[in-house]
Amino acid sequence: MPGYGDAVQWPLGVRLVLAGVAGALLAVSFPPFGLWWLLPVAVAALTVACTGTSAWRGALVGVAGGVVFFGILLGWMRVVGPDAWVALVLLEASFWALLGAGLTVVARLPAW
Repeated sequence: MPGYGDAVQWPLGVRLVLAGVAGALLAVSFPPFGLWWLLPVAVAALTVACTGTSAWRGALVGVAGGVVFFGILLGWMRVVGPDAWVALVLLEASFWALLGAGLTVVARLPAW
């Protein structure tokens, strides 16, 4: 039985799906949807998805969440062009790679 502080060892696919769900929940927390009460659930889901894996996998999980989040949130950019929308979504999601890797590293700290 895992003790306190032991991370669940989920397959990468499960982590990616959880990060995508976190990104979708986070996106609907903002206007025009305005379901602000989903924000803590989204942050917790992304944190759980990044905990207990390597920093590289954490970065990949972060990018997955970022692509879903910005894909929904920046949907209005398709008016400019789908290529601009895809480029901006990928650019913004790359910052979530740092977030995912950082969450993975910070979750290993003893005070966590």
